[in-house]
Amino acid sequence: QNNKTPAVQPAVTDTINKLAYSETYPFSKVSVIEVVSYPDRMNWDTIIISKGAFKLNDNVIEDGKLRIPDDRIRDRIKLTDQQAKAFFELLYNFHCKEEEGAACFDPRHSFIFYDQAGKAYASLEICIECSEYRISGKFSETDFCFEKTELIARFIEQVGVKYFGGEGE
Repeated sequence: QNNKTPAVQPAVTDTINKLAYSETYPFSKVSVIEVVSYPDRMNWDTIIISKGAFKLNDNVIEDGKLRIPDDRIRDRIKLTDQQAKAFFELLYNFHCKEEEGAACFDPRHSFIFYDQAGKAYASLEICIECSEYRISGKFSETDFCFEKTELIARFIEQVGVKYFGGEGE
């Protein structure tokens, strides 16, 4: 028998330290998860911080509601329970050998978490191009890398998201 621990490969599924859906925030209190797509927010949702300087508005949700205007939303899809659990597995039980990302952040997709009362309480917004993400709410810690981001991109396409950006956003 070989008792050696196998070498860790990039983006491996964690079977030893596996996190549980029902015990990991924000999944632990979720009633509904929505995937929302929209044009690059850097083009229309910024805050002026000084003359000639601006930054992205950090708040995708505000006062328990999605704050992205309806006319900007391209897709809005509620995940089934099975899809929500598959997303959880990608996010928390599939790990990167090392975190990586690019310097940009041109987000076009968010996962919005709603409680039983229909109140949005957490969000995860991602830029698929650069493998960067922003969270609101007290997310349990996770990692991101290009490989995981590519798997999330395929996942959101499989659940029905059609918009991934394009010319003339």
